[in-house]
Amino acid sequence: MMKLYFATEARFVRRNNNYYSLGGFSTELWERYLEHFDKLVVIARVTTDDSIHVDDSMNASCNGVSFIELPYYIGFGGYISNRKSIKSILSEKLKSDGCFICRLPGQIGGTVISVLEKKKIPYSCEVVGNPWDVFVKGSVSHPLRPVIRRISTYNLKRQVKNAKACLYVTQRTLQQMYPVGKGSFSVGVSDVIVRDEVIAKESRILCKKERYSIISVGSLAQMYKAPDIVLLAMEILKKRGINIHLTWLGDGIFKQDMVNLANKLGVDADFKGNVSSDIVYKNLSESDIFLLVSRTEGLPRAVVEAMAHGLPCIGSRVGGIPELLEPSVLVEKENPEALADLIQRLVTDYDFTNEQAKRNLNEALLYKEDRLKELRNQYFEYIKAQRDE
Repeated sequence: MMKLYFATEARFVRRNNNYYSLGGFSTELWERYLEHFDKLVVIARVTTDDSIHVDDSMNASCNGVSFIELPYYIGFGGYISNRKSIKSILSEKLKSDGCFICRLPGQIGGTVISVLEKKKIPYSCEVVGNPWDVFVKGSVSHPLRPVIRRISTYNLKRQVKNAKACLYVTQRTLQQMYPVGKGSFSVGVSDVIVRDEVIAKESRILCKKERYSIISVGSLAQMYKAPDIVLLAMEILKKRGINIHLTWLGDGIFKQDMVNLANKLGVDADFKGNVSSDIVYKNLSESDIFLLVSRTEGLPRAVVEAMAHGLPCIGSRVGGIPELLEPSVLVEKENPEALADLIQRLVTDYDFTNEQAKRNLNEALLYKEDRLKELRNQYFEYIKAQRDE
């Protein structure tokens, strides 16, 4: 019987012996691994806090899946406080009775790797982000940010180089900065699942209107997604007489700060917090333009889903976003003036905007599950073959 240990930065709630994901890790994702392994052991932070809202759409429990529960810390300071306890749990629980995949970058994956290396147990990894971008100035408020940035980047390079196999969520961006070691297997394949039922039958057609609706999706636990830049761009547009409404889906400790900033700037923004996938899709279908002007990214799920809804999109030139969108709809990060100019173009040059929407819908078809599955299968089969040797 083949077992897979999977280390992730995602956080979960355990309630009545069921697990619920606070970050989109659904049973649908687990099935991707269970097609190749008999058992999946998720290594993650888990809390039993009754005050946290959960519902069936967040369910992460299914047959074949179990958890190694780690302390439910938040942030780098929380990790430092719990590091000794985490290492103790992992040293006891991790055994050479299965395969290991560590989702990187992150403290959980990195700590799992340190324990595995001490035990001389091989591992593979999934690279979903770039710490050099994550810890760029303005993204994280921490006095040691520059030091953490360099150490995290160095650690990820070493972790990837020593992995037996690596799956990247980009085709080239992450591979160039974090190459695998000699003789190791690697593949670039998005971790985004685009299901047939969420793909629009036709692209969005934008025309002149009194108010334009833009939407963005992303956690507000840190300032990675640059909601402040979006609000500043909206203020510029307001002064130009362009009426914009922003819907932001995603929660975190900076949510109230962004609500306060929107009020201070006098712009029309609705920060709705965490919502179910169905509500995400509903809001996408009611919007005119999607934007994600992050300070750091892997290959963002939200952009692909917006493309699948036939929306025109705006992105920043970071991470894997340039692999998804054309240069004409990209802006430099942390540039509200450039963002305002591009939004203005999209709400005035309708031929350009509608061509972008059509292009995005066609491009999203490249991320259908059946097309990506073959590449992902190669990765899993290689890991299993290494285990059998």
